[in-house]
Amino acid sequence: MVLLVSNFKAYSIQYESKSKLYCYIRTPEVVRFDLILLFFFVIASVKGQKQKEALPPKLIQTLDFSSALPEETKYLSKISEGIYSREELTNRLSFELLYSINYPILRKLTLGVTLGVRHHCQGSISTLKVGGVLRYYFNNYKGINVYITRAKNIGISNNIKKKEGAYGNNRIGLQFPIQELVNFDNFRVTAKIYWESDSFALKKPILDEESAFDIEFRRTFGIGIGLQF
Repeated sequence: MVLLVSNFKAYSIQYESKSKLYCYIRTPEVVRFDLILLFFFVIASVKGQKQKEALPPKLIQTLDFSSALPEETKYLSKISEGIYSREELTNRLSFELLYSINYPILRKLTLGVTLGVRHHCQGSISTLKVGGVLRYYFNNYKGINVYITRAKNIGISNNIKKKEGAYGNNRIGLQFPIQELVNFDNFRVTAKIYWESDSFALKKPILDEESAFDIEFRRTFGIGIGLQF
């Protein structure tokens, strides 16, 4: 086991004899997200089963643009053989274009896939996002919905590892309609707010004097606007 040295708290990782990372311990944010996901799925399923009338099956697509700012940005770097340091970096905005396609699996509950691109200004990190989304609609498919997504980050910029340790994105959010587009059938403008965590394995250092390891954007708050059709 190797001790991670930090000004904030201590972390530990499993470490092989050939200086290769074997397993990255799941952060408390990721563990809490798993519990939220399970709770949300159970509650939504129970509520859906109690509905007297099911909403008709309908393919739902969304396309939106959003921006987000983390509350905390943690950077893990290698100081020397077997010694790592975790530092807090300046929080900077990220920008994202995201598409999703959803289909009902239970009453008012849909399951879908997401595909998007994202750029983090801190570290100049650009990625492709591929994942799944679970939505619960409170009234109908045109109304407010709460959703949870889990996505894998695939590096586009050359400072992200494409195969190893692409830790991914976890998000919970609320989407609501703003305006129906009268001249376009079943098109409406929507807005969203969300909370998330995002993490990446790095190939290149952000601070020149150290070796890169990984970076985490924690407790991130985002807002966005888009279309549902």
